[in-house]
Amino acid sequence: MNTIGWVYADLYNWELALEYDRLAVEESRSYGEPEMIRNSGLNLGDALLATGDITTAAVVLEQVERECDAPGTWGGEWMKWRYIQHLNASLGELRVAQSRVEEATVYAERCIDAAERTESPRNVVKGLRVRTRSRLATGDVDAAAADIERALPLARDVANPPQLWKTLALLADIREAQGRSDDAAAARKDALAVVEAVAASLREPGLAETLLAAAEVRALG
Repeated sequence: MNTIGWVYADLYNWELALEYDRLAVEESRSYGEPEMIRNSGLNLGDALLATGDITTAAVVLEQVERECDAPGTWGGEWMKWRYIQHLNASLGELRVAQSRVEEATVYAERCIDAAERTESPRNVVKGLRVRTRSRLATGDVDAAAADIERALPLARDVANPPQLWKTLALLADIREAQGRSDDAAAARKDALAVVEAVAASLREPGLAETLLAAAEVRALG
């Protein structure tokens, strides 16, 4: 259920993503295994944040953070190195949404540092995007540009469509901030091409339409 919720979130079907994420949280807590609990909580927090419920997202993500900090739980150390990278990226996104950009930068750098040490390029990309947003929020466009330019080739190598198109979309925002409108338009065009390729591959009725109708995707057109 956790994985299904994650997939629906990547396709911007928030109704189904939240349904499966909530079921995953409920079932994982019933089972009692920390890795399942924390991964399902992270996905639920991400979905809540993406749909604008910042308050509830904060409750969920901060609970995951507290539980990760509690030592000595059965199974608590298994794969913690991996999902804490996800946690730091998600908390960084939360702090950006809360306009707490200094904290966002701290979480972003924790994610980047751990992901680089463990050769986890997907999470390096996520951390760099968070730091890009926090730097852009403070007006440091040059530093933001350096981060997103570093993230883009990693995103291309990872070849995960959501990571790639979101990185290209953020690159477009940076280029606009730099006054480079033509480059911004080219980045949006590239991002939209990635999304459209995913949409064309979908077979479940309604999924392609939902993805293409997402506000973030329509902003690319």
